[in-house]
Amino acid sequence: MVEFLFQRLALRELRSALSWYGERSEKARQGFRRAVFEAMDRIDKNPEAHAIIVAPYRIARIRRYPYTLIFDVRLNKVIYIIAVGHTSRRPGYWQRRK
Repeated sequence: MVEFLFQRLALRELRSALSWYGERSEKARQGFRRAVFEAMDRIDKNPEAHAIIVAPYRIARIRRYPYTLIFDVRLNKVIYIIAVGHTSRRPGYWQRRK
């Protein structure tokens, strides 16, 4: 099992999306949360299976929701999530993040 770290703005994006779905219903919020964990589990099992979007960053879709996780595999099996991005908003906005 690897360690996941979220860049501070990525964590803010995740919380914002959870809040948005929570305003619709608790079931929607829980479904989104579960889908994020499923995407993280897929990354954990095989990070190299995900496409490189801009080296060294890879992308993992959050199934059933219009979001992706943009991540980098760091030393010592640390997965660094740099963005939790909506698929229809501002492509590439995260590229200035470190």
